[in-house]
Amino acid sequence: MKKIAGYSWREIFWTALGSFAGIAVVAFLTTRFRIPLLVPSFGASAVLLYAACHVPMAQPRNVIGGHFISALMGVGISYLTGLSWWSLALGVTFAIIGMMLTGTLHPPGGATAFVANGYKDWSDAQKTTNYELRTMNYEPTPERG
Repeated sequence: MKKIAGYSWREIFWTALGSFAGIAVVAFLTTRFRIPLLVPSFGASAVLLYAACHVPMAQPRNVIGGHFISALMGVGISYLTGLSWWSLALGVTFAIIGMMLTGTLHPPGGATAFVANGYKDWSDAQKTTNYELRTMNYEPTPERG
């Protein structure tokens, strides 16, 4: 079978299928629960999971643990310090340190820490989310506000 850029058509097909299915689930959940800012970090995870699954940073322990620790660090720093330019940097830095210490290094976790730290008041997140949903031509249903 002919390879394109070092990949077989079979590898490309399964990568595309897995990426589409994974991101579709995340995109559905982010529109359903109104948290679209999580999509970018999971999009970056999809590249690792579906196109570079053999690297250590794409293993389940790293993906799940890296996002969890990063979210924990981002929210924790936000809770302790409030939102500022330096708290965003501190949240990502502590996320990196936490991932390193637990052996769960996952680069997209940095974006997760950034997003998790970005909202001190989640009512502001709701306002931003509503704007982002409107720009995506998505209208919330009455039961979802």
